Amino acid sequence: MAITKVGLAGLGYIGRKHLVQLRSLGLSVVTADPKLESADAEALGSTRHYADFQQLLVAEQPEAVVICLPTFMHRDSVIMALEHGSHVLVEKPFALCLPDIDDMMATAKKQGRRIMVAHVCRFMGQNIKAHELIDNGSLGCPVHFSAWRMSPTPMWSDKNWLGNASASGGTVMDFQIHDIDLACWLLGEPIEMALIKRQDSSRSGSGFFHAIGCLGFRSGVSASLDTGHLMPAGYPFTSGFRLVFDRGVLQCDMVGFNLTLKQYEDGVMTDLTGWYGDHYAERNPYRDESEHFLKCLESGTDFVVTTLEARQAVEVVLKLREHEILATRPPSDANPCHLLQPGTGS
Repeated sequence: MAITKVGLAGLGYIGRKHLVQLRSLGLSVVTADPKLESADAEALGSTRHYADFQQLLVAEQPEAVVICLPTFMHRDSVIMALEHGSHVLVEKPFALCLPDIDDMMATAKKQGRRIMVAHVCRFMGQNIKAHELIDNGSLGCPVHFSAWRMSPTPMWSDKNWLGNASASGGTVMDFQIHDIDLACWLLGEPIEMALIKRQDSSRSGSGFFHAIGCLGFRSGVSASLDTGHLMPAGYPFTSGFRLVFDRGVLQCDMVGFNLTLKQYEDGVMTDLTGWYGDHYAERNPYRDESEHFLKCLESGTDFVVTTLEARQAVEVVLKLREHEILATRPPSDANPCHLLQPGTGS
């Protein structure tokens, strides 16, 4: 039986993205967010709006819900939805700690309901292409994966919860986890890791920093993940990756919404940007993600993101913290550039 109505908790930045794409699928979307009046929510596309998520669950009894609440609220809201009989698509990261994740997974099993975590990067064409190249072996075996992801300091979250490390988990948990999940999806289980983190006390909140994560995989492949929430206002969102094989390279560069994708093999460069445009430029990964979630519920097939994989991504973040080096700013009266000059120290 097709699902025609979905509940949505949270109409912040990411919740509004989900609302637009759910409506584009022809679904009725009932929403809950205490910060919005019904008229404002309906202007955004909500079919009906509630100030309280539990009230929505009782009144509407949706078969599926999408939870776009701050990360520290995931456990309680997911369990509430499961206990009211709804399947759940919950935004990444799954939660801030493994016991919360295990509680959610146990509740889903008990209630006979399913959870998918919204690691949306798995639905982006450039990452799907990377996975296909590993699967088909056309460039040989992977050797190294490097990824980068930068944005201006995100000061738009409600009460700056993103800037509060105890609420968001900080830059690695909230932002770098995209590339951690991709690295694990592409390369398997990491068994070695290290993290170099640079904080800037002039930025608002404890959760914003620049971090470089290094992973070593059981397969022998390595990964380096460069992630920053400290770019200045006006700096465009920038991301990309370089996947090195023993017979070639796939490289993606994206600045703002402009993407280039190139493959290198045996001295020949193949520009795949046109291929990407033909297959993915008119698609939206949030729409594809929601459509996949709903189709899997209707058919009983597996999600492309399993709960165990989403749990693994959080576990890697927690292990990276155990192997963290925190770089600090020199005293305010010191010129940090001088500290980098030969003969003045390291």
